[in-house]
Amino acid sequence: MASSQQSENNGVKYRPREEIVYQQFLQADLEVQTIDWKDDKVEDNEEVKCTPDDSNEVCDSKRPRVPSASNSGSSSESCKSKKKKCKIVVEAYPTRTKCEPQTYSTKSKSSEITTQYKRDVFGGGCSSLCLKDQTNHFASLFDELVLIIFKHFSRTTILNCMRVSKRWNRLGSDSSLWKSVNCDSKHFIMEGQLGKILHRGVESLRLSKAEVLANICIEDCALLKDEIECEFQLKQLDCSMSKFKDEALSTLILNCKQLENLSLESCKLNPTVLSGVGLNRNLRVLNLALCVGLNIGSLDMITRQCQQITSLNLSWTNQTRDAIRTICRCRELRELNLSGLRGGVNRKYMELLVKNCNKLMQLDLSDVALQIGSLKLIADNLTSLTTLSISRCSDVRSEQLFDLKELRSLSHLNLFGFLNMSALELFSETRPDVHINKHTFSPIARPISSASYEGRLWEQYVGFII
Repeated sequence: MASSQQSENNGVKYRPREEIVYQQFLQADLEVQTIDWKDDKVEDNEEVKCTPDDSNEVCDSKRPRVPSASNSGSSSESCKSKKKKCKIVVEAYPTRTKCEPQTYSTKSKSSEITTQYKRDVFGGGCSSLCLKDQTNHFASLFDELVLIIFKHFSRTTILNCMRVSKRWNRLGSDSSLWKSVNCDSKHFIMEGQLGKILHRGVESLRLSKAEVLANICIEDCALLKDEIECEFQLKQLDCSMSKFKDEALSTLILNCKQLENLSLESCKLNPTVLSGVGLNRNLRVLNLALCVGLNIGSLDMITRQCQQITSLNLSWTNQTRDAIRTICRCRELRELNLSGLRGGVNRKYMELLVKNCNKLMQLDLSDVALQIGSLKLIADNLTSLTTLSISRCSDVRSEQLFDLKELRSLSHLNLFGFLNMSALELFSETRPDVHINKHTFSPIARPISSASYEGRLWEQYVGFII
């Protein structure tokens, strides 16, 4: 009677109901025991009391009830009674193990209630639980183990993890996680956005079809004027068909001195960019196909400083046969694409090319006028040649085709646009081991060897979009 009178005086309805009682916080797992209701449902706006475990006395504090499972959820305020441990009246919510503020909304007209989910709801009775749950087991892992976990995340997930704490921010910036980055078709509109990524130690960057509309580094102006060192660690860079703002491309290339593979296909070049290319003495692969702004002087400077180039693509760069003299400095060339060379190639220049670059394995002379005897020079000097492309070379006659019959290393011959089909069939019968017109796409020096991207850049895995 005393308790019921007290409930009536306080304007609080108290009924038995279905409740989940946290009776014990065991040493290992939290176990929840369910007690069935002995009475009807309670309205959403009603309030409840908590009763001590060992007595029928009612605590001094009251809490708003938690709505039924059909509602979206709510919480209860703290039972601040310093008496015996209370039975906790809550709805069937999933067990939480975090001692942190949570916000819940109800479907009733009452306003949103914000509480500390466990410290307030469970009162002093859950102090040991809170201390246990506050233990950060992830913090006990060594940095090396955390990095191994992070390596399985995408770059976007790593960026989100870096917002969690200072330690995760430091680990997320580790260079081992940023060796290769794919920013294909991305738009960089914030100052220093791309530079922040590159300063994490990126070695392989795919930037094809991207738009860099802001300075790469915030201190770009200082870099160009005062020559402050800001060197990147890039070894592979693909900027094919990318657009750069003003001096952004110059800044990027000038600060890359360890490049081994570089593609600037369809980019607008200037003397500053080309001089930056020449600074990479270890350059092995260079793709300048369809570039605008490349002249014979810049090409001469690059070949003088980068004589270790093994794969070179100069297709459709408005070059003449005088470019062959500069190319001959690269005696380690294995792949060469000179498609669209203006003025054609006479015997003198062809002999100069095949004798100085006699290690060639792939040669593309499509859309180039070839004098009589050129194929004979190729067959006699390029004994390691496996792929030859002479598509749309109208000057090549049927009888010249048989000059390649004795080139035993030849395995692929591309002759698209060759009109004499009978001669082509006769050559196929003579050399059945040679595949004719199997490659419509020239892979020489290009970062992607096929028409579609498969996650690799120059045969090295880079991944997909960041």
